[in-house]
Amino acid sequence: MAEGYLLIYNPSTGTFVYSSNLFPTVNYGPTASSAIVLDASLVTGKDNYVYGVIKGTYFFKIHPTTKAVTTIESTANSKVRLIEDEFRNLYYISTTDIFRYAY
Repeated sequence: MAEGYLLIYNPSTGTFVYSSNLFPTVNYGPTASSAIVLDASLVTGKDNYVYGVIKGTYFFKIHPTTKAVTTIESTANSKVRLIEDEFRNLYYISTTDIFRYAY
């Protein structure tokens, strides 16, 4: 992900095979006063959806074939990280709280 764009790269061909602005409100613009190094994280869930967080605002899932996005939660609380445990359960951190996502 870069800003609100989902990019899918095929290493076999060395090309991007998919690019779409899934979150147009995520835009840092050329006047950003600091560098954004890691603003999104993605995890493939045990149901094969791709789950992610971006901009500390959106917790979402992406359909693996259609690339349709479903926003699970959108809030001003910061979701700084999305993690998966050894049993493939998903957790996301919101400010000082940790939540487990139930499939």
